[in-house]
Amino acid sequence: MAKAEWNVQAGNSDRQIPATTGPVPLKWASDASTGSPRYIHDPDIVSQAASAVCPGCGSKLRTVLAGQPQRVRPTAHFRHVAGTPRTTCVVVAARLAASHHLASLGYIDLPRRRVTAVSKGFSGAGYEGWVEESAQRVRISDVRMVDLAAAELTLDDGRTILVDLTGERVEGEAGRAVITINLSDPALAEMDVDELRARLRLLPPASWCSHWRDRELTSQARVRAADEARQSLDAWTDEDEALFQAQLPPGMDPDATATMRRETLLHRTVKSILEDARRIRAPGLHAAVHRDAPDGYGDGWDDHRVEILWWSAPAELRFEAVELERRLGRIVPDVVGHLAEPRPRILGGIATRVQRGDDEQDDEQQDEFPAHWSETVLIEVAVTHKVDEEKLRKIRHLDLPTLEIDLGSMGGRLTLDGLRRLVVDGLDGKHWLHHPTLRTQRALLRYKLREHAEVLAYQAYIRAHRRERLLETPPSRWAERYLQAMRAFCDANIRIERLRKTEGPRYLEHLDEDSEEWAEVALAAEALEAHGFEGGVERVFARTIVPRILSIQLNTGVGYAVSSAIQVLNAIMNTRSDNSTQWLSLYLIAAKSFDVERHFRPEQVRRFRRWREEVVGHIEAEAPEYLRPARFDATLSLLFPSMARGLANGKGRVV
Repeated sequence: MAKAEWNVQAGNSDRQIPATTGPVPLKWASDASTGSPRYIHDPDIVSQAASAVCPGCGSKLRTVLAGQPQRVRPTAHFRHVAGTPRTTCVVVAARLAASHHLASLGYIDLPRRRVTAVSKGFSGAGYEGWVEESAQRVRISDVRMVDLAAAELTLDDGRTILVDLTGERVEGEAGRAVITINLSDPALAEMDVDELRARLRLLPPASWCSHWRDRELTSQARVRAADEARQSLDAWTDEDEALFQAQLPPGMDPDATATMRRETLLHRTVKSILEDARRIRAPGLHAAVHRDAPDGYGDGWDDHRVEILWWSAPAELRFEAVELERRLGRIVPDVVGHLAEPRPRILGGIATRVQRGDDEQDDEQQDEFPAHWSETVLIEVAVTHKVDEEKLRKIRHLDLPTLEIDLGSMGGRLTLDGLRRLVVDGLDGKHWLHHPTLRTQRALLRYKLREHAEVLAYQAYIRAHRRERLLETPPSRWAERYLQAMRAFCDANIRIERLRKTEGPRYLEHLDEDSEEWAEVALAAEALEAHGFEGGVERVFARTIVPRILSIQLNTGVGYAVSSAIQVLNAIMNTRSDNSTQWLSLYLIAAKSFDVERHFRPEQVRRFRRWREEVVGHIEAEAPEYLRPARFDATLSLLFPSMARGLANGKGRVV
């Protein structure tokens, strides 16, 4: 059985003791000599071998009906001397009786101890962390009354617990175990040993005021709270903060600093995720072109459109290597991923949709020649600032697939695990800033759209309805517009070519039949055709013959990235294909008509004349590959009146 010390100085507790609301028989008291609990029917009390004092006020007590447990009214009890104040004595006696029960029981069940801590994140949000010491049953080796409201328990492992018997204490003592338990029920003071045992078989719930390990538990809780903030991507380590502060520009606005801190954290985390995972699920690619019918087309249909779409499915990209912030050309991408072999194919499909009013016709087919992914993929991470136009221009100049992950578009609070799922396996917030395949597919779609039967019908309808208006302008005026439009079209493509070869964005596509510049060429050619002058939009005429003649006429490159007629003629002189040699007579006529030799140096004149003699020899020998069809002669005579006489004599023309 546990030892116990029961000598208590009355009145040495600073905690207020509640008064009882009515008379309660006092059946427990303190031994006047030892201070140990005495029950009214203890043999020494009955025989008066021991005397009792009040545990609350210390006054001497008298016994009433001691040793007569059968008496009920009145029942046996201790009684104060007449006139002694005793409003709190019953409560203290009850605590004494409960402590006696703990000592005789020999153990106590300690509740679990939970300690919480809060860590503040970058956003100002609080993150809670907690640790818990499990509930346990411990053996009591000693019980000592400390004051009128508390007892000290010594455990068999030597540790001590201060037990506050009021059930009201909140604050503990640093480094000391303190629990509070409500054992102040006055009814305990009138119970015998068996009744106490039955009543306190299940003690009232105890609460910790302080714990032996509170300092250690608090430290662990703080670590967990800080880790919770980091897991929520709203905090980082002290070392990270020190590095951030070292790189921070002086005098930076606090709000801007907070934004930059979070951006830096998210950027770094995403890069780390990709470096570890070495894979990413990328969204599919999409391209679309359409052409609406002209007004009045289609028997009054309100909606008439031809649309051609190309798409590819999302792709799982696996990286052989991932590099963070490595300079490529004039930019430093956030992530550079090198795809593992074998690289996946870009499997896509093409859908053609023709809408005629409420009627729609769809036709789908798969890519016949799917392309492979390029070896390198760039990844940009956006938080609050997306890639700007300047960086996008540089990305397009590299002409590498570039994926942006827009974390700013992902609502709610991010966690590290959630971010990992979004970055590696999700598709939300991801889109392609640039992809070379899209350029190729758009060009293919534009070609398919131009050649679609319905679009050709659109064009025929347009030509038929504006023919009369075009005929109102004389052909000479249309000839001027045609040459102006041709030069503007060619010059624009040369500017694009120069940009592609130098510092400009390589992604720029040459102008084609869908450009505004070409639309001017096509309109003038249509007008010329309405006047009987054909060939204005035929590829060999518009892309080869006319630019070369303009170059000779103007002594500069038109459609060529050169600055003189001799440079263009050098390209012509090196041409040997049958399809090209049949038009050489046109360039000889242009050279003579525009007196191009006046711009040459002597050695250039000699070389040109040798070549001219060779070509004339083939023409006079009527070599078929050197004889041109006559179908462009009339149009060229209109466009270049100085050439009309040379074209009319028939030399170099198929008879």
